[in-house]
Formats: sequence, C-alpha cells, structure tokens
Amino acid sequence: MEVEAALPPPNIRLNAALRQYAFRVRKLPDQHPVAQIFQESLQRNCGKYWEWPSSSSVRDDKRRNLQLTQVERMKEMIADCLTTPTEMLKHGYLRPWNTETPYKVHVSQLSKEEEAEQHIKWLDASQGQNVLALYSDASSVPKGTGIGIGLVGFDLAGPTPVKIYAEVSNIGKGQIVYNGEIEGIARALEYGAQVAKPGQQIIAFSDNQAGLFRMKTQSTDPGQSCQLRCIKA
Repeated sequence: MEVEAALPPPNIRLNAALRQYAFRVRKLPDQHPVAQIFQESLQRNCGKYWEWPSSSSVRDDKRRNLQLTQVERMKEMIADCLTTPTEMLKHGYLRPWNTETPYKVHVSQLSKEEEAEQHIKWLDASQGQNVLALYSDASSVPKGTGIGIGLVGFDLAGPTPVKIYAEVSNIGKGQIVYNGEIEGIARALEYGAQVAKPGQQIIAFSDNQAGLFRMKTQSTDPGQSCQLRCIKA
C-alpha cells in the first residue's frame, strides 16, 4: 500500500520528523525550557549512550540498562542534528510590532518569459537615470563542488548600461541552491551600500521567489543572518 501511495517507509518518515524537531530545538533560545531540558540531558548523559558499540546486541543491552527518558530517546536519534553546525539565530532582535524592512521587495507574478520582456522595457526606460542595477544568481552542477554564486552590477546613468562590478564565489559543500540565492541577495545589497552615490537608486534583481520572500519577511527562520545583513546594508 505504501508503494502504491508513493509514501516512504515509516522509519524514514519518522526519522525526517525527528530531524525537523531537532532543527526546531536548535532554533530555540538558550532560555527556552525545551532547549534547557535537551542541553541538561546532553550534559548528564555525555559519554553514556552517544557512542554505541558496533554490535547491535550490546547496544540494545546498554539502552535497556540506561532506562532512557522519552526526551533522551528522541535526542539519541537526532544526536547528529544537535551537534552539527547550524546558522546562528539572533532571538529578540526582531520585534513583532516592527516587521517592516528598510528596503522594499517586489515579487513579480509574471512568468519568466513575460518578466524578461518587462525587464527589457524597464532597462530602456531607466537609461540615463541615476540607477545601479545588481543581478545575483546561484547554481550547482551534478559533478560540481558546492554552490556557485554570481553577482554583477550595471550603472544605468549613461546612454547604455556599463558593467562596473562582477564577482563569482562558492559557498562550499553541504549547501543548497536556496542558501546561495539569499547569500547572493545579501552580497548585492552590501556592495550597493558600499558604492552608492548621493541620490542613486539601488535595485537588486534575483530570479528566486523564495529568496525574495525570505528577505521580505522578518523572522527567526532559516536565512535570518542574510536578512540582517540586508537590513544593516
């Protein structure tokens, strides 16, 4: 029935749910009761059951002897998620009553083809104006390493666009393209803030709607570090 319904096996679904819970725990501030319980459990049982012998029978005997609590059982299954490096979040930095960002984000509802046509018209209408257009993109290839990021800037003050900046970088392994997209947006705004001229309009373009929505909405969800960089810029 699971095959016909295209459902993963129960152990995979349970493991995924536990890992999602682990990530939620990692996002909690240190003062949160759940985070304190997990941290106390980790310190209390450090060396007792985090490294199990290779023999499953010995491992099962140790589990029975330890009489783990439910929290400890959950944390045992997600130990790798609780100890691997994750994005550092700043709790309390964003106020619920102040959710607006100092920059404006517009997410087009047009298709890529239609938006490309509209963008060409915008470029023609913007020639000769004090505008700096920045374009960022991220990608990966099957046999490549890490996620590549490209950033290019054009000055539209003259009769034709003039490329004044170009940058390529790689954020390394263990990343997804989404991380590269929001990193590219953050770098674009940081560069724009460095070279901005009096009265100049800075516009950063990205073809990733999820990344744009993340920069538009203030929260402690993944990507907060890039959003705070955009706000600071």
